[in-house]
Amino acid sequence: MREKCIYLASVFYSWCVRARTKYFDWLTSQVYRAPVPVISVGSLSAGGAGKSPLCVFLASLFNQHGWNVYLVSHSYKSWLKNTVTVEDIKEAKMFVPDEAALQAFYLAPLHIKVLAGPSKRAALKSVPFLEKTVVIMDDAYISYYIYRNADIVILNGKDYSDVERLKPRCLHRVIPSFLRGDEILVLRNFEKIPALISQRFPHTSIFLVDEKQVFYNWRLERVSPSEIQGTDVVVACGIAHPYRFIKGMEKYFKIKKSIIVGDHGVFQKKHLNEMVRALNQGDASYVVITLKDRLRYGSDTWPRDVKEKTIVVDIQLSISDEEEFFKILLQRITQDDSPRS
Repeated sequence: MREKCIYLASVFYSWCVRARTKYFDWLTSQVYRAPVPVISVGSLSAGGAGKSPLCVFLASLFNQHGWNVYLVSHSYKSWLKNTVTVEDIKEAKMFVPDEAALQAFYLAPLHIKVLAGPSKRAALKSVPFLEKTVVIMDDAYISYYIYRNADIVILNGKDYSDVERLKPRCLHRVIPSFLRGDEILVLRNFEKIPALISQRFPHTSIFLVDEKQVFYNWRLERVSPSEIQGTDVVVACGIAHPYRFIKGMEKYFKIKKSIIVGDHGVFQKKHLNEMVRALNQGDASYVVITLKDRLRYGSDTWPRDVKEKTIVVDIQLSISDEEEFFKILLQRITQDDSPRS
């Protein structure tokens, strides 16, 4: 019954998206076209598919091939009046949203700027017109008011109760059967290409994802899994689909307690006290959190007793056939066609 309700809600959402698409197709004067190529990274489900790590991989890939790369993160209309970089936000000692902070963590060493603004259009307009420049836009698949040279859509197999027919088990903004067919599809947690995709969109470019888990200490220095595997831990997270993360940690740790807050949520004092208590009483040897959770907190807000016993976990994504993937992207961003919406 629950999955049926989710499916019906997703269908309604998809029809609304399609109606909005047709509106912008008709009102083409409202579609902004940047002077540089734009690639969007999006998902069909409403969170947790892996857009942020895919953006990081994509930006790094273009950087390796000598491109100037700008990554436009989410829109923050409520508190940003102008487009700024993540470094600007840090210097002003303002709160850095977790998606942008995670992207900057990996991309700052490559001198790739992560931009945040009141809207994606405003952020895009701030990108300088330079030769061999490309813009990666996070969560922009349904940003119809922006011309995109290519749409990359990531599908997570864990979002579907039936991976062959792609029946959603969580809310979708666009159901798979509503795909246009000209997207580049990236499949995560799939063993093979779903029948629905191969039959309905036989000419769609499809790639499988390679995924690996990485571990850090509180100072964000890499830690070998063998050093901590099998230990008793408290797992705490404020992300989409927290139970998937907790389930994934079971193959590395013995989970004694889990603490969950909402997506993008902040641990309250009571949660931090629970962590301290579990460590002090010997119930757990470590507290395990995600990199997004770690980047929400400064050194002053995380309990001193917990810092040295904190393990930070993140995932890194890459494309299995990287060479062919990049070749198709180059073809897309150099061709001149009508706006994708």
